Amino acid sequence: MRLRKRNGFTLGELLTAVAIIALLAVIVVFGGHGGCGRNVSTPDAPVPSSSDTAIVDCSVQTLQFDYDKENGEINIQVEVAPPLLWGQWVSNSKLQQLAKQELEKQITAWKAKHPGSKVRRTGYDTAKATNWLRGTESGTRMTVIEAMYSVEFVEMVASSEAPSHRKITVAVRDDYGVFSDYENGEWSGAAPFFARLIGKKRKAEVVFQRFDTPDQCVNAVRTGMADLAIGLISITPERQEHVDFSKTYLETGVVIATMDAQVAKNVVLANDVTGSFEILVGRGTTAASHVQKNFPDAVLRETSNSQVAYGLAQSMVIDVRASGSKMEARILVAADETIVSLWPEAIMMELDGQTLRTSENYGVAVKKDNQVLLDAVNQVIVNQEITNMYEGFVGR
Repeated sequence: MRLRKRNGFTLGELLTAVAIIALLAVIVVFGGHGGCGRNVSTPDAPVPSSSDTAIVDCSVQTLQFDYDKENGEINIQVEVAPPLLWGQWVSNSKLQQLAKQELEKQITAWKAKHPGSKVRRTGYDTAKATNWLRGTESGTRMTVIEAMYSVEFVEMVASSEAPSHRKITVAVRDDYGVFSDYENGEWSGAAPFFARLIGKKRKAEVVFQRFDTPDQCVNAVRTGMADLAIGLISITPERQEHVDFSKTYLETGVVIATMDAQVAKNVVLANDVTGSFEILVGRGTTAASHVQKNFPDAVLRETSNSQVAYGLAQSMVIDVRASGSKMEARILVAADETIVSLWPEAIMMELDGQTLRTSENYGVAVKKDNQVLLDAVNQVIVNQEITNMYEGFVGR
């Protein structure tokens, strides 16, 4: 005889119904994105999408979006918070998946605002990711992902004649005024003009890649990232081991500059530059090597490039004057004559009766064994148009 309850259901049927209800509950919790949809709130993000703002289970927000133009880096932090009631059941892999989607969305939006940008992820930190055992407090419930990206700007420039399939990739330095500058999606200055003449000579399109220092430009050519480099690059024996150089298009040299007229007047000998002086230089420049060798007693401070060195020196001089000190502002900058000529407040110092501390030649770095391209560069240099342009900018 079968056992029945008053309502007419067997005990087995009741157990089956309970199991089905439990299964449905599990599906609800783990369904969709593992129990975690998207509720996006990105106050600091560049372009929030209206389609992402629907109130659903999980909240996703961009805590930080920093673009460092000087170093070409982007840093983003994204936070994902699972539901408060059943957040402990949402897998961390699902949270990281949502964070990655948000990172991709932010980078896509940024690239849309910066045409010509080339973004590559260089770091990914999941140290703040929570494990499967979460509490209700935000510190143990939320997953924070931090990602780092490098940024390069590439501009496609067609020559005035129809280009063939040829393409020339040129390494240049940015933020050097009349010599090379990237602004509003356009390259301008002597170096880009020079590159376009070479592209016209070769009937090729020109692609620019931006770097901070001469050594970075040379290394780009050495490793094949660029075909040639035009960026106020001195020809040195060390660099000639890795790349070929064109004919000289400008004779120049390292100078020592100050923003204090009293220093320029009183300091006339190299030996006068003692340990009380601080000399700022751009990293990877011949100026840095010159200071290390010839001013060993001075305090050497390296910065990412010569332009940054000048800006920092200006700030340091201002601080000295603001302090009310009557002492000289013993802050100097060492850089190529061409670069110092761009700085309105800089005074080129005459030490030991000479302004130029070194005798150097600027040349175009070309990938080794590319004789055809090297010949094209030299043909452009021979007509003197480029040399005249650079000497005009320097004030000769």
